[in-house]
Parts: sequence; structure tokens; C-alpha cells
Amino acid sequence: MSFFVLSPLINTITSALLILLLIFKAQKSKIIRSFIYFCLTVSLWSMSYFVWQLSSSAEQAQIWIKILMAFAILIPVFYLKFVVYFLEETGHVNALLYTSYTLAAFFELANYKNYFSTGVQSKMGFQFWPDAGLLFGPFLIFFFTLASFTTYLLIKHFAAASPVRRQQIKYIIAGLLIGFGGGATNYFLWLDIQVRPYGNIGVSFFILLVTYAIITEHLLDVRLVARKYFVYIAFITTITSMFVSVRYAVHFFIPVKYAQITDLVLLIISLLLASPLKNYYYMLANKHLFSSLYDPEDVIEEISNQLHATIDLQKICEAIYNTLKNNFHLKAMAILRLEDRSSNFLPLFVHDLIFPKNFLPNNNFLYDHFLSYNEAITTAQLKELEEEKLTTIIKSLEDFKIAVLVPLIIKNDVIGILALGDKESKDIFNEEDLRVLKIIAAQGATAIENARLYTEVQTFGTTLQKRVDEQTRDINAKAEHLKKLMEMRSEFLDITSHQLRTPVSVIKGVLSMLEEGSIPKDREKDFIKGAMEKSIKLGEIINDILRASEMDSDKFTMTIREVDLNEMLAKIKDDKRRSAEIKKLKFFMEVPVLPPVMTDPKYVEHAIVNLINNSIQYTVEGSITVTAEVQPAFVVIRVSDTGIGIPLEAQHKLFTKFSRAANAVTTFTDGTGLGLFIIKQIVDANPGAKIEIERTEINKGTTFAYWLPRAK
Repeated sequence: MSFFVLSPLINTITSALLILLLIFKAQKSKIIRSFIYFCLTVSLWSMSYFVWQLSSSAEQAQIWIKILMAFAILIPVFYLKFVVYFLEETGHVNALLYTSYTLAAFFELANYKNYFSTGVQSKMGFQFWPDAGLLFGPFLIFFFTLASFTTYLLIKHFAAASPVRRQQIKYIIAGLLIGFGGGATNYFLWLDIQVRPYGNIGVSFFILLVTYAIITEHLLDVRLVARKYFVYIAFITTITSMFVSVRYAVHFFIPVKYAQITDLVLLIISLLLASPLKNYYYMLANKHLFSSLYDPEDVIEEISNQLHATIDLQKICEAIYNTLKNNFHLKAMAILRLEDRSSNFLPLFVHDLIFPKNFLPNNNFLYDHFLSYNEAITTAQLKELEEEKLTTIIKSLEDFKIAVLVPLIIKNDVIGILALGDKESKDIFNEEDLRVLKIIAAQGATAIENARLYTEVQTFGTTLQKRVDEQTRDINAKAEHLKKLMEMRSEFLDITSHQLRTPVSVIKGVLSMLEEGSIPKDREKDFIKGAMEKSIKLGEIINDILRASEMDSDKFTMTIREVDLNEMLAKIKDDKRRSAEIKKLKFFMEVPVLPPVMTDPKYVEHAIVNLINNSIQYTVEGSITVTAEVQPAFVVIRVSDTGIGIPLEAQHKLFTKFSRAANAVTTFTDGTGLGLFIIKQIVDANPGAKIEIERTEINKGTTFAYWLPRAK
């Protein structure tokens, strides 16, 4: 097979493989879809070229020449479309794009009517090479005009682009020159210019260059698929090579009659090695090729859950470090605190970095221009500014191998910075990395400040308790009452620290990014959805706290009257079925027609809804069932689930304020410990009503029974 037959075959295969790499992300991005159209036309053009070279007659060759030219007309059009979407061009450029569609349609018709080729003849060793027709020259002008204009757009955007964007544009321009330049060598012989199409293989180099840019420079958001391809190809190649090599070596020394036994042994060994080998390749891929491959929402949720779980400053710093290390594969990290604007940054937490006492001297410029505006900044970006005032700072950052600085801000006040080292793969920190780091820093700053305040409260509480003990030893009752108040205050501070500030910081971070326009258009809905969920959760927490405060006072009363539960339960059934379906749980409500009961309709509905909510929150899989039983003096409503159950040691204090079992904290980190307390207050204020745990078993579920007195 000659080079001129092999090169289009290689082009076809490389284009098809790139399409497979991109196709899984096509629905989410018009940029990726436009690039797939381009790759598809290149692949079909190359396939037609390959079949043309194998033609056995002039008539067959002319048919395939016409087909390949049909795809050649579309190549510059789809490439221009991809670049327009990639650069987010509008206005006159879009008008030109639609004009190119019209011209392409005209040339397609001309190709169909044989205006591109007058026939074929033997040229420079090619048996069937076309002669240029009347409109072939105008087509070349159209082809290279679009290619040149596309190059112009890329160069125009290059100067104002960010460092990451510049790197991406470099690869696109290089690919355009190699691909279009190499492909253009096919047209010399059409015009009887004696040049063979050696550059045709440049199309494959262009595809390989784009694939490399996708993986290393985040050109298109498909690196999850690329990583999976890399792992499986490497894994299958290794297993196959090992099996074949060892099998050949073993069979060389062992008689043929034992071949089946040795093959079986080798197969078992290969299966045992499969899982650890695949995990090893994932580790290599994550560390060296895809070091920034992560889901921003997962990272934010991970750090949020870890910061919720502790109020200890050291554990908070370790949680931030572990999250960043696992997802960004950092070499080193430090958290530095700033006591006031004129002071130096002092280490609060350091891992694999060594700082002098006067780290980042003369930092006012850095503070005024970046940190105070909540801007993450890389050392590479600082170098581009060419400011004399930054010379000392840049030298300090380079000396201590710091790649990124991210401010820690509380209420517009900088309290410190995150200093991050390079990634293990030497990959750059791109714009998405910096956006995620800003959100993590916002949550981290809140957690650090909460820890500081909590420490102050503890110190204050300890000091106050000593003084109270010294001065009021003779009035134990008052001292005991004061102690309880302090405990309640501490509990309330814990709840507000863990449950209120974190949703606020997430919402603030997302709104800030929306205001800046720094969230990609195709991700806006995801970030807004996350902020909305946090705002709903924040409202629920505030309502619980306010309701618990109301019920914990002497002024709380209920208006008892006859209440029909049937309509209320029907409404609850529809609402809670949807809530259960979101968690992929089954929801059943099996109740007969119920007689009226004596209660307050507002509060009884809240109590029933709270019981069902608890079951949904603490059931990982299975079902929630609501039943009702009519007794002579009561209506009994039972809420049963297949959830985590309640440990024996937690049952006696389950209905007290802020009380949560250990397995409940692990299963649902956002709980306030107020739901059952509120239910108990409602029950206690309702004469004749009662509530109890009727059945519970760890990991098998719980049943709560709620007795309501029937109306006479």
C-alpha cells in the first residue's frame, strides 16, 4: 500500500477516534458540536480520498472525486464555525459565517454539475487524477479566504487573551497551518503543477495536535472521556502483552499437552492483576496527564461537608489541604494569616513549604490590586504585569515555589491567603481552577473565622465560669441555671457556625462569579441550582431555629379545635412523594377515611411533615410508609422507614434540642437537631396527644407513632 493510499486511511482513523472522544460531551457544548462537524467532514473527505485511490476505472474515480470535493467544500466552513463559537464572536463575523453557508451551497451544486473537474487522467504515477474545471479556481479562493480569515480571528484574539487561552489559540493556529497547509498540497496536480500531495498526512498531525491540546491545555471539556480512553487502552495493551509474552515463554519450555492448563493459570493470573493494574493507570493518569480533572460541584460539596464536620482550626486547615491535594495534585500548600494591612503574612498552616518570618515584604501593591478585590493570582500572571513593585514579591514566590495566591476574605476584609505550590504534573492553573479556588477560599475563610470565634467563646466561657464559681458558690441554683444558658448558647453558636455561614458563603461566591461573568454559560444553571438549594436549606434552618425559639418560651400556645386530617394528608402525600422520588425512594401512604381530631391544624401538619422529612433524610435506600389507625379515643398516625435506625444510647435524648445520633450526623450533615424537638413541643402543647418510637433497628428502619385525640 503506497503512502498516498495509506495517508488518507490514517487521516480517516484519527478523525474518527477524535469524534469518539468528543461525542459524549456534544450535547452540552455547541463548541464541541461544531468541532465534531469539522472532524466528521475531514474523516469523510479522507475516506473518500482513500477509496478514490483504490478505484479500478475512470468512472468510479470520478464519482469518488465528486464525493470527496463535496466534503472538502464544507471543511473550511465548519472550521470557521468552530473558531467563531470558540472565540465567542458576534455581529459581522456571524454574518460572514452565514454567507459562507450560501457560497458552500453554491459550490456543492457546481460540484454536482461537474464544474470542478473536466475528467481524469494519469499524472505523476496516479492513474486517475482530476483536471480542474471552470469553478475550481473560485473554489480555491473561497477555501483559502475562509482559512486566512479564521487565522486572522485567532491572531486578533491572541493579544488580549489570558495565558491559558493564548496557549489554546497557539495550538489551534498551529493545527490550522499544518492541517490546511498539508491538505492544500492535494490541489497542485489539479492545476497541472507537478507537486505530489505529500502534505496530506498533515491532517493526521493536526488531529493529534488538537487531541494533545484537549488533554493538556483543556481546549475542550472532554478530559474525563480522554482519561478513560487512556486508562483502558493502556490497561488492555498491558494485559494482552503480558499474557501473550508469558504464554509464549511458558509454552517454549512446557510440553504441548499441558498447554490448556498453563493457559488457564495465565488467564486467572491476568484476571487477578486486572483491577490493581487499572487502578495504577488511573493513578498515573490523574497525577501526570489529568492533574486538574475534577468536577467543581463535587469539590465544593466535598470541602463543604468536611468544614461542617469540625470547628477545630487545625482540622479545618487539614481538610482544605487534603481536598486541594486530592483534586489538584498539589506539591505543597500553606495558609497564611494577615493581622493588619501593614504587616507581613504569617504562616497558620504549612505543608512542604518553608517560610521566613518576613514572607512577602512590601505587600501593599499586591493587597491593593488583587487581594482586596478577591482576585486569585498566579505567579505567571504577576510576571506579565511588568510592575517594578512586584519584583520582590515575584522573587519570594519563585524562591518558595508558590504558583497561586488566593485571598481569604470575610466581609470584604482580607484575613489571610492560600499559597499553593505547583501541580505534580507541572500543569498550569487555568481559569476554572481559579474560580473553584475562590469558592473554596470563601468557605475556608468562613470556617477559619468561625474556629477563631469559637475559641474566643470557649475562652470567654471558661473565664466567666470561674468567676461565677468564685462569687456565687452559695447560690447553686442560679449557677446551674447560668450553666445551662451557657450550654444553650454554645449549642446555638455551633449550629449557626456550621449551618448558617457555609450556605451564605456558597451563595455569595456564586453571586460574585455571576456578577463578574466568570461562570461559563454552559455551567450557569448548575451553579445557580446549587446556590438555590443552599438558599432553600438556609431558609429551612432559620425557620427551624425561629420556631424552636418560639416553642421554647412560655408564650407558645396552640388553638385546639376539630380538624379534618383527610384533605391535609392528601396534600402531604403528593408533596412528599416528589421529595422521596428525588432520593430514588419509594413512598406509600395507606390511610382510611379518618374522623376529626382535636388539635391545631397549622402545627399538626408541621409535625407530620417533619416526621416524614426525617424518614426521607435518614433513609439511604428503600421506602417510607405512612399509615393511620382509628381507635376508640385516638387516631394513630405511623411513619415507618427502612433507614439507618436510632442507636439505643441516643433514644433517651432524641426529642431534646440540638440532639442528633452519631449515625444521623454521618448520613445527613446538614441537620440542625431541632426537628424532633419541635415535634415534641407541638405534642406536649396538644392535650391528649403523644408521640413515641414504636420500633427501631440499626440499618433496618424506624417507626414513629403519633397519637391524636378524637373529637367527641
